[in-house]
Amino acid sequence: MIKGRTFKLSFWPLVITLTAFVILCKLGLWQLERAKEKQRLIAEQQVAVPLTEDGLLDKLQRNDISELNFRNTKFEAHFFREQQWLLDNKVFQGKVGYELVVPARVAVTEQVVLVSLGWWPAGSSRGELPKIELPPVLTVAGLIKASDFDTFTLGESQPEQGYPMRVQALSTIIEYSHPQSVIPIVVFAESNTIKGHPRLYTPVVMPPEKHQAYALQWFLLAFFSLVVFFAASLRKAT
Repeated sequence: MIKGRTFKLSFWPLVITLTAFVILCKLGLWQLERAKEKQRLIAEQQVAVPLTEDGLLDKLQRNDISELNFRNTKFEAHFFREQQWLLDNKVFQGKVGYELVVPARVAVTEQVVLVSLGWWPAGSSRGELPKIELPPVLTVAGLIKASDFDTFTLGESQPEQGYPMRVQALSTIIEYSHPQSVIPIVVFAESNTIKGHPRLYTPVVMPPEKHQAYALQWFLLAFFSLVVFFAASLRKAT
């Protein structure tokens, strides 16, 4: 107690302060969990051994898809060139465009995966889609993504008709790709696999240190919410 003042609890300010305190602490803990997840992803990438074409085929044939996540690989891609998917609203250096995704056989086998061939600029109008000529076969080196394809989209159910087909999420491409036995993984080809078309995808967008900094901010806000409550609860002694 401060001399000349008394401490008086009020019900609703107490409820509001405690609610805010709990929410802010949960947000801080969530950011710490995100930091741990990013640290795990970085560690997995650092120790992951790149897959040769034979190694990739072995994993695909044995259906060891979970072991492919964030592995680098290199293989001969035989494209289904008529089936071009355009992931919408991709921005590169301030310019709007698409990410091109095409199904491809791995070497001369029946194993089919999806290959992202980087960013392509949009046309001058919404109705003008890029005209893309692809080679039938191309050696692709890139990073594999084998999980977490769900993306929040507004109202997308089935994709548009005809190719190239514009969609909002990778999950849509995986669901509606036509080649039978298409395997639900995407190989993000290195930048300039097709000259002038950069890879946009990176597994870790926000580093762990940034999540930790956000966590500290939430915890400080939680602490100051208590400070404000206690300061407001002090009353002049009568």
